[in-house]
Amino acid sequence: MAPRLNPWDGDWEGRIYARVRAQDYSSVTGFADARPTATYGELARELGDDVAVVQLETLLRDEAKKGRFTERFARTSLVRLLREHCSDGWGSGAAFAFRAARAFASWVSTLGDEYESAAERTWRLLKARPPAEGWCPDDPDDSLLKAVFAEAFFGEEARA
Repeated sequence: MAPRLNPWDGDWEGRIYARVRAQDYSSVTGFADARPTATYGELARELGDDVAVVQLETLLRDEAKKGRFTERFARTSLVRLLREHCSDGWGSGAAFAFRAARAFASWVSTLGDEYESAAERTWRLLKARPPAEGWCPDDPDDSLLKAVFAEAFFGEEARA
């Protein structure tokens, strides 16, 4: 049995960027954007057994902050996390509520503390106008997501 690779060994950031560039992408965001419905786990596995989800989330968040596209990153993250935790789409009942709460908690963690209140506003709006049963966004440009995010005044793009 081969030893398990440790994602934290060596220059993990350089390793991830090298693998993204080897696939002809200039950024982690470009790599991820080409796979809008992939979960963070799927993206990390595609880059190798020695890539952790949190590393990928960190690099994507950092690129979003530098490029001032935090709102798009937030929408993209929510799509990925809804697809991971609520793969059957929007629903009702206790089981769905538990999965949705996990998606929301993961989303807030991915975004970081500075966006917690915006995330809470966004989530409240989404729950106040529940999508159709089975809804699960295919990309960050989903019309419902964009409308909810615009109303929640999320990110620097919404304020511009």
